[in-house]
Amino acid sequence: MVLLRVLSRRGLGLLHPRRRCPCQHQHQHQRQVGGRGLASQAGASSAGTARVLAYLAKVQEKADNLEAAVKKGKDDVEFMQLYNLLRPHIAAINLAQDERRELEQLRSSDDSEMREAAAAEMEAVDQRIGGAVEATVDVLLRPQGFDDDAAIVEVVPGAGGAEAGIFALEIFNMYVGYMQSLGFDVDVTEFESSKVQLTTGISRATADVAGTGVFSLLKYETGVHRVQRVPVNSTRMQTSTCSVAVLPRPDLAAIDIDEKDLSWTAVRASGPGGQGVNTANTAVRLVHVPTGIAVNAQETRSQLKNRKSALEKLKLILYQRKFESEQRNVSRSRRSQIGNMDRNEKIRTFHFGRNQVTDHRLSESRHCNLEQLLSAEGNYTPLAHFSELLRRKAREERLDDILSAGP
Repeated sequence: MVLLRVLSRRGLGLLHPRRRCPCQHQHQHQRQVGGRGLASQAGASSAGTARVLAYLAKVQEKADNLEAAVKKGKDDVEFMQLYNLLRPHIAAINLAQDERRELEQLRSSDDSEMREAAAAEMEAVDQRIGGAVEATVDVLLRPQGFDDDAAIVEVVPGAGGAEAGIFALEIFNMYVGYMQSLGFDVDVTEFESSKVQLTTGISRATADVAGTGVFSLLKYETGVHRVQRVPVNSTRMQTSTCSVAVLPRPDLAAIDIDEKDLSWTAVRASGPGGQGVNTANTAVRLVHVPTGIAVNAQETRSQLKNRKSALEKLKLILYQRKFESEQRNVSRSRRSQIGNMDRNEKIRTFHFGRNQVTDHRLSESRHCNLEQLLSAEGNYTPLAHFSELLRRKAREERLDDILSAGP
């Protein structure tokens, strides 16, 4: 380093030699956070960095207080898990701050070469502090409970009659194509087509999208999509809508339900007869006793396979109810500029007269070939662009919530 070479030529060392904190002094070193350390960092020029440093100061203060509380038999497991993740970054920042204070003294030296070398070294130290702050943000914004899940995408038409069914089909095809273009496996599990005269649309369509993190990628697509265009055999502009819902799909095999909470009943299958389908109790009805949720399964002539199917249906319902409950709690606790993943919230408009798609949460529009975008083999650049901006904005909002609430 420049400063070390200057000091070496003069037979000097730093005011305090650079060192890694020995284990026996580490706790004392970390305590600086709560005092003269993080919150007062002179190099934290951005407001965002200063807020993170202030947050870490509170984390260290709370950890110090908890240490005394633990001796009295009290504990905060969730906080200590967070603290253990943040501890190395707090230590790294404190070590860098020690060096920064030494450099501040050297910058007041009468030796011009020493002042220049100290200034250059201070830039490197500030970069290290910035890197530790970024690592801290990554810890605070680690994936939430459902983010790593696969996803279920459901599209249903809204207002607009037959044109709404056509638009819903286009939106569904767009998401199927978009996910396939990203390399995810897509399985269309439900597809109810609708026909009015010579037009074809859907009354409902659902797809399972397999892959780690798919839900995190798609969750902000939930909401009402609107199209403005002149339908076939018409001369007037019409507005139609469809609703998109994106739900997490868990690994059902990893979900355990206590057998004593399940009530099974064998029943006869309903529907068209033949081959003895209605003469044997192969269908099953499953009730989850604590919640009263009931599901039926009669897809096959094997009662064993139908039991497996019914259990999977129940697991999925329970998981999605848990998700929706958590989303309601989030919605009540904050007002988000990007929305709260409400399927009734208007989020995007496709305007064919302007060749433009607008995301209302971002107040941003992109010009593109809408016919190509709304297809299974389209150019999905606008969709990817909006998705990236929404995820970035969501991170900013979430970080703001965390820093405002404190540890």
